[in-house]
This record gives sequence, structure tokens and C-alpha cells, in this order.
Amino acid sequence: MDGEFRDLVRDFELMLDEVLERCRDRYVEVFARLDELLGAVPPRRSEARVLKDRFRSNFVTRHYFFSRATADWIGPLREEGFFATPPAPVFGEDQSVTLPPWPETDYLVRISADDPTGVLDAARSVPATENSRVTWNLMQIALALPADLAVQLAPQITSAVPGEYGVLAPEAVGELIVHLATGGHPEAALSLAKALLAAVPPRRGRSANRMSGYDYAEVLRSTAPALIHAAGRPAFTLLCDLLERAVVAGNPDSSGRAETHDDSWRWRPAIEDDPDAEHDPRSSLTDAVRAAARQIIGDNEMTIDEVVAELGIHRWTIFTRLILDLLREHGAQVPVIVGRFLTDASVMSDDQVEREYLLLAAAGQPWLEPRDQQKMIALIAQGPDEAWYQGWRSDVATSAIDAYAETWQRDRYASIEPILSAQERACLLMLLAEHGPVPDRTQAPPAVVAVWGGNSPLSAAQISRMTTDELAEFLRTWQPPSTTTWPREDHGSLRVALTESVEADAETRSAEAGAFVGLPPDYVGPIVEALWRAAAKKRNLNWEGVRPLCAWINEQAGAELSSGVTGRTQRIWVRLFWSEELIAYGRGVVAGSGRGGVWVGWKVEGLLLVG
Repeated sequence: MDGEFRDLVRDFELMLDEVLERCRDRYVEVFARLDELLGAVPPRRSEARVLKDRFRSNFVTRHYFFSRATADWIGPLREEGFFATPPAPVFGEDQSVTLPPWPETDYLVRISADDPTGVLDAARSVPATENSRVTWNLMQIALALPADLAVQLAPQITSAVPGEYGVLAPEAVGELIVHLATGGHPEAALSLAKALLAAVPPRRGRSANRMSGYDYAEVLRSTAPALIHAAGRPAFTLLCDLLERAVVAGNPDSSGRAETHDDSWRWRPAIEDDPDAEHDPRSSLTDAVRAAARQIIGDNEMTIDEVVAELGIHRWTIFTRLILDLLREHGAQVPVIVGRFLTDASVMSDDQVEREYLLLAAAGQPWLEPRDQQKMIALIAQGPDEAWYQGWRSDVATSAIDAYAETWQRDRYASIEPILSAQERACLLMLLAEHGPVPDRTQAPPAVVAVWGGNSPLSAAQISRMTTDELAEFLRTWQPPSTTTWPREDHGSLRVALTESVEADAETRSAEAGAFVGLPPDYVGPIVEALWRAAAKKRNLNWEGVRPLCAWINEQAGAELSSGVTGRTQRIWVRLFWSEELIAYGRGVVAGSGRGGVWVGWKVEGLLLVG
């Protein structure tokens, strides 16, 4: 570095020091003047006018003043309009949005306990703003005030939620809802809850009000009990409406159609409390509705009949499942309603509510009137709608139809075994001997994930025309073409067609599943998913044929763990089956030794075990 450049750097540093010293001296002088102003006792409107007219209205000056001002300043400051101009959001060149803090409302939060009435008057003078940070301050103020004062801020806050740029702290809104509800203001609490929860978040990411699924679930858990206790039926109706909205959002093609199935068996396999509900708002709302139904009955705010009627307004399967589950617990008090559902042929035959139906049948059969018991037995004797089953698979073998009908009858007869006649018990024993014991419905079924694909090289119809050996050879040897066009063909793009095809011919593919041993996980995952779907629908799978494939999957997962691969994103085999367990829907089908010859899949640390 030459001397001339060193001199240039030195001169620049000296100039910068001079500038900084002058800025410091200037602000020291400003702060001294502010201290003098803050010393006015008591402060009057004229002192507030001095602050307004003789000091620059920047963040540093205002923050210094408002972080030190006492509650005595509230009146003069409000009279001079200090709470009338909240800062607007600031937009950056990169399309970012900054929500600047406002020292004025920070001050009100700080001194809320010192002068609640004065703070309330000042807060009510704050105009509507898109700055969510200011709305958050208003919520903090409302939480610090007694409920009878806080309710006066509720309309102002409710109209600002969720706001153009989202809710800054959803949990604070939830706390305010509870504060209002428990403080004797259920209408205000309910209005705020509607504003906050109306925009149901997507399964991933955040909703329009910037709430994540986790935030949404937490707000529901913290507010629903207080809302139900304070508001009763209107709160329960709100939760049901929100669940309806979430289900419709998850079924975008459902508007205006008569279809009632919502595939809730996928996103809510068991109707009982879901510990992972925060991952899907439909499931967290199901938790909320389920708990609210029991609470509102326990509080004597609604009768069981009224709760069932409210749930029955909604057409989706999840509501029928909730009704059946509720009746299993409270049905002894309303045997006529239990009989109505258990003798409804459409409910009895609906595979999407089968678990809840069978559990209710087992619990509720002694509550039924004799005529309802006989009607139920007659419906079981008629068997399921085989035409529907054939329509679903036009080429299905007669033996598969017979097996489906017989396992359907077996499960329903077994659920009401105590009221069967000797002849009907003999029929049940034959069905058990032919098809094995009934699956344990008290155990929650496994979670299911969807499989996605891009531009598949083969359609499901083309795959179905291949023998299993031909299919396995194709999957083992096929390589995607080199192309830059989109959507590209790759190994993953076969998933949808492969799943659809294997599920359609599950009886044959399960018997020959050993041919799939050695395939990459991109293919094994859809194959196992397809077999799981078929098993869940009571298809007549060959479990001995499936066993070698699952045993090999075990080996791959075990080897992966043994090799020291610990990252979840790197554990291909363990990660692949984290949510895709093929569990014992074929329980009892395989004759042999050990556990009564039962093929069982267990999820342990994400590893599929076969025993």
C-alpha cells in the first residue's frame, strides 16, 4: 500500500469520526431536551404539542420518549392525535414487506396496568391499519385489560384479523379468545374465533392469514373448550362448519356433487385422537369436533340427539364416522338412534365407515330393540352389494367376489355374536374357519400417504396386460430417456400407474409378489401401497406370496440402519415406509405356525417388521 493511499484512508476515517461525533452530539442534545420534557409534572397538552412540533417524528426520537413516558401522558398525547397515524407497511424493491414497530402502541402496552381506562380510550382511537404489528399491540393491550374493558377493543381487533399480511402471533389471538370467553363475553370471543379460523391452512405451508397447520391446531386446542363452555351450540356449529370447509378444500372437485366420500380413511385412519393432527387441519378440526361433542353433552348444553342432528347436517363421511364413534360411547342413552344407524344398509355397506360401524355394532347390539336386531341380522344375511364390487373391477374372479362377500358377513356377524341364533352362529363359525379370525378393530389402522408421478412411460392398462415376471423385468431394466422436456419420464413417474395397476390385480400380484424382490424403492413403495389399499378393501390377497417381499424390505431397512445412515433424508428404505405400513388386514388368512399363522406388519422406528 503506497503512502498516497494510506493518506486517503486516514483522511476518510477522520471525516467519518467527525460526522459520527456530530450525530452523537446532536442526539445527546435531543435526548437531553426530551428528558427535560419528560420531567413535566403533570404533563399538559401544551407539552404534548411541543413533542409534536419541535422534535422530528422519527423512530429513534419517538422510541426514546415513549419508552420513558409515564401513564400521566396518555390524555395529553391522545388529545394531540399521537395515536391516530400508525405506520403503514414498507415495501422493498425485492417485493418484501416490513411491518415497522410503533412506539406509541408499545407505550400503551407497557402502561396498561397503570391506567386501564386511559389506555383503552387511546387504543380505541387507533384507526384501522394493515400493519399487523400494531394489531398485535392492540391484542396485548386487550389481554392486559379486564375482560369487561377488553371486549370494547374486540370489534376493532376482529376487523383487523387476519389482515392483509397475516396474523403476527396466532397464539395471542387464541389467548384473547379464551380471555373474552371466560370473562363473560362469548359473542365477542366467537366472532374473533371465526375471523381467525375461517381461512383453513393447507396441509403444507401457510394459509392466506399466514397460519401454519401447527399454529391452527394449537389455537383450536387452546380455544375450543372455552368457546364450547361459554357459547355452547353456536361454538359447536362453528367447529362443524370449519371441518366442512376443510374437507371441501381437501376435495377441490367436490363442489355441487352428491358424493359424500372424503377419503378420510386416508388422512384420519382412526377416529380417535390423532397425536399428529397438526400436520393436517382436517384432522385437527376432527379432534376439536370430537372433543366438543362430548364436552357439550357433558355440560348439558345439547342433547345427544341434537349433537347427532348437527353432525348429520354435513354430508361428508368424516361426520358419519364421528356420529358412529359418539354413539359407541353414549348410545345406551339413545338406543333408537343407534338402531337407526346400525340398520341403515348404506351405512352398513360403506367401507369408509366400516371400522366405526363395527365398533358401534359390537358395543350397541344389546341396546337394540328385538326388531332392530333382527333387521340387522337380515341385512347381514343378504350380504354386500356385489354389483358395486364387480363394477369397481369388471374382470374380478367369481372366487374373489365370494371371498369379499363372506369376509364382509364374517366381520358383521362377529360384531353382534351375542345376539345370533344357533344357526347364525354356525354360519359364523364356518366363515371363521374359511377366512380366519376377524381383525382387531380396536387397533388403529396405519397412516397412508399418496403416491405421485409425472409423465409415465406406461399406462395402468398397459401394465395390467403384463405378467408379473414381465412387469418386474421391465421395472428392473427400464431407463428413462435423456430429455429436457417437461414433464420428464423418470423412475418416479411410474408410481401412479403402477399403484393403480397393482391394486386392480392385487390377488394375482400378491401371489407373485416375490418377483418384485430386488427392485428400487421408487417401485417397491407404490407396490406396497397398492397392496395396502387392496387389503383395506377386504380383497382376497395371497399373504404367503407377500411375505418374501416384506421380509426382503426388512433386510434392506435393517442394512441401511446398520450401515450408519442416520439422516432421515438419506435413509431411503426406512423413510420410504415411515407412513406406508402394510399391516395385518390379512390377519388369520395364512395357515401355519407361530402367532396362529398370522402375517403382521409393525412400525418400529419407521422400520417394517414381519413376524
